[in-house]
Amino acid sequence: MVVVPATRPAPLGALMCGPRGGRGPSLSFVRAVVRAVVRAVVRAVVIVALIAVVGGAAGCTGRRPSLERFNKGGLVDPVDFPDAPAVLLVDRSEVTIAAKENGARPVAEVVRTRRVQVLTEAGRALTRVLVPFDERTRVWSIQARVLRQDGSEVKMHDAAVVDVDRFTDGPQAKLYDGPGYKLAKVPDVAVGDVFEVTTLLRVRDPRWLEPVSVGGDLPIVRGEVVVNVQQGLDVDMRVTKQGEVKDVKATRIPTSLSLLTEKQPLPEGRDRGTRHVWVFDREPAVYPEGMAADPAALATQVHLLLRGGAGAFRSIDDVAAWYREVTAGRDQPDAEVRRLAGALRGGKMDKVKAVQRFLQDDIADTPTFLNLAALPARAPGDVIRAKVGDAKDQASLALALLRAAGVDGSPVLVSRHGSFASIPDLPTPAPFNHVVVAVPMGGSYAWIDPSTPGLPLGRLPAELQGAVGIVVGPSGGELLTLPEDDEKKNAVDVRVELTLDAAGRASGVVKATLTGVDAARARVILGLPEEQQPAAMKALLLGARFGDPDARDGLPFQDVFRLAARNDNDKEEAVKVQVRLGEVELGTGAVTPERLLGRPFGFLWREGRRSTTFLGARRVWQVRLDVKLPGDLGVAVLPVSLDKTGPLVDVVERWAVADGVLSFQRTLTNHERIISSARYDELRAPVIASWARAAQPVQLVPGGDRGTTYGRDEF
Repeated sequence: MVVVPATRPAPLGALMCGPRGGRGPSLSFVRAVVRAVVRAVVRAVVIVALIAVVGGAAGCTGRRPSLERFNKGGLVDPVDFPDAPAVLLVDRSEVTIAAKENGARPVAEVVRTRRVQVLTEAGRALTRVLVPFDERTRVWSIQARVLRQDGSEVKMHDAAVVDVDRFTDGPQAKLYDGPGYKLAKVPDVAVGDVFEVTTLLRVRDPRWLEPVSVGGDLPIVRGEVVVNVQQGLDVDMRVTKQGEVKDVKATRIPTSLSLLTEKQPLPEGRDRGTRHVWVFDREPAVYPEGMAADPAALATQVHLLLRGGAGAFRSIDDVAAWYREVTAGRDQPDAEVRRLAGALRGGKMDKVKAVQRFLQDDIADTPTFLNLAALPARAPGDVIRAKVGDAKDQASLALALLRAAGVDGSPVLVSRHGSFASIPDLPTPAPFNHVVVAVPMGGSYAWIDPSTPGLPLGRLPAELQGAVGIVVGPSGGELLTLPEDDEKKNAVDVRVELTLDAAGRASGVVKATLTGVDAARARVILGLPEEQQPAAMKALLLGARFGDPDARDGLPFQDVFRLAARNDNDKEEAVKVQVRLGEVELGTGAVTPERLLGRPFGFLWREGRRSTTFLGARRVWQVRLDVKLPGDLGVAVLPVSLDKTGPLVDVVERWAVADGVLSFQRTLTNHERIISSARYDELRAPVIASWARAAQPVQLVPGGDRGTTYGRDEF
């Protein structure tokens, strides 16, 4: 069960129980809004439940877990956690997996207790929570209480819960109608209070369980994960930290099992099992770092896979069979698909291109960031009419269109950036929450990611490159590593042209050409409302600041224009833009490139790093600054050009003065996409050195060097 704060951090609390239904924090009406909201959903790991699945019968019934003693003895000093809005005093999850009857599929029961001390006003936002649910799981009981600073204890009333539809309006509300959440709010929680939620879930189909997360973006005083397994059942258990598998062994203790959700205890002799205990004390918060996976994916997680029993997942083939069952018949042409497919002309690649453009540009995305069965599968014609769909429905529509046009392809299950950590050799559908389409093409594949607008023909977005996916075939599945672009396929070429007048004011334009995945990002920005385009385009062309406390505001971007492409190929691969700049008070004493261009890879301002760096795709990023000097000014001393190559990034800097124009050009080429924290300084050192050089002013003096009149590009 995942609990979602409506805004960012505050005390944790809410109780939910509810009717059966689908689930998924796919909070999307407009793609940009959706991703922001859903990332907040996943990031809010001050959460109340164990597995990202909640649902069940209409009302909380049955026995409840006994509540632990609750007093003020375990409080922390806020001074010890200066940056945290709240602290998890206890984050305890207990999973019990047992079979009720011989030969029947086992059931799972989950009890989770989270006790949170609220440290700041921002922490109070966590009192409002959303709980998504689906048909695999029933919420048996949820209890919440608050320990106030005066020592009094207040319990939350069970009735303080309301149903919330998956979507309140828009085409999603019609396509994926019905309740998908329970909403509640723990009342009257003040800074300094402690707030606790205990949830009991019954999972009717525990063949796979989404990972049990511990902590996340809040620090933990004590974290525990307990897994009770009935004797004779085979459960695979793995631990990940920072998205990587760790060899963390559990303490194993013989135990007698009991199920709170059963009226009768297990028969004598069938209650024997093993208790597996992990303790994660004093876990630091996974604070967001620029160019990193979401904190939810980096949190400590215990992954569980039930290998025994009816229908258990024992191999990748079983996962593929599960997906075929989820989407049965949805990837075949219906009347609406045949109508559209009739307009497809040309060869195989022409048809792939037409289908890709239709899916990416005309069908809006509904990301769930949860499992692929979170939303009910819909027919291709329904998706066409609604012009929106989740990943599996978009992929099924793509396959149906291709097949109607005589082209075949396969769905490939992958994980969106910022999801649960993925363990390729653990055959479970749990981490897979996205689907792309692979079309065989001359010994390789042309790819369609229906959810990313504007991609070049047959290409994958940066966040999916290099990911491990499962190709779902007609009778089995196959692990596949998705291809990664060569850096030359993705380029950002920016030219800043300024004219400096005698009063020290500069004005001008920015011209840029973008290819590959960066061209796709530019297309998305050009589709935003006009008032949002300048800031977004500036971040793309000159680099995002990522919280850099020393970052300069840089050039004032104003109006953004798209320039016409030269031909069809250019239109497919490249985007040309021009930006009108506001006036800059530059002065006549010096030109400082950093003041105008900012800092590339702005997240590198941090001296150390805990998480892996994701640079997206490999690319070549070139930014050139040309400043036309007034007639009486020239350069006192021209800086030295530089070529510095490295295993992770190449830095090339060129300085020149010609035709009365001072020019600075920096080219960064990143050779690797994913850089471990251990190699962080290999990336940081050359880029930081370039920052330092660009921060040095180039002095301008009357009668200074204005260069030779070349009449051509001096570089």
